Amino acid sequence: MGRRTTAGRRAVLGACVIAVVTIASCSTNDDAGAPAVTSGAPDGTIVVDVAGTSIPFDHRLLGTNAPAWISPTQLTDPSFHEKLIDMGTSVLRMPGGSWSNAYDWLACETDTGCEWHWAARPSDFAELLAGTGAEGMWTVRINGTAEEAASLVAFFNGEVGDDTVIGVDWPVVGPLVNFVLRRYVFSEDMLREWKRHQVEEVGLLQ
Repeated sequence: MGRRTTAGRRAVLGACVIAVVTIASCSTNDDAGAPAVTSGAPDGTIVVDVAGTSIPFDHRLLGTNAPAWISPTQLTDPSFHEKLIDMGTSVLRMPGGSWSNAYDWLACETDTGCEWHWAARPSDFAELLAGTGAEGMWTVRINGTAEEAASLVAFFNGEVGDDTVIGVDWPVVGPLVNFVLRRYVFSEDMLREWKRHQVEEVGLLQ
């Protein structure tokens, strides 16, 4: 490669200078419209008008999660109930977020194959709802069946001392309908557990 002449070096140097000036000029133009950066907290005042007109909102926004990994002792503690009431809690979402995907309510209630044998049972949640007066929102597991969900609803809606037989007393077709309900909707295991739950509730009230 041949050696550059003095004229060639000057041409290269001139091109570099033009490029630097052009870049600086573009950078200056881009920053011209940007807001100035200041240090410290901005000035301003927040005013709350407590005498103003209130705007209604959905009370369910004051709900909170009640996951099953909270200890059963905590969920059934009256002082814990009082704190939730003082917070204005309106809805309790159970039995957890991702836990709902694997939480088998009947298995956990009876401790027969529950994923977490130490977790809170549905009866613990029932006591929590009774102690706070809050609404309950239960997320059923995604791989569960409609029958499992229906059984859970029946479990929570049961009343203390309720000896109503699940089924119908229709003539002729009544026995068939009752068989379907007991065989495919309300299993015998669920019915026995429901009855045990009612006995426990009566004991708590005495």
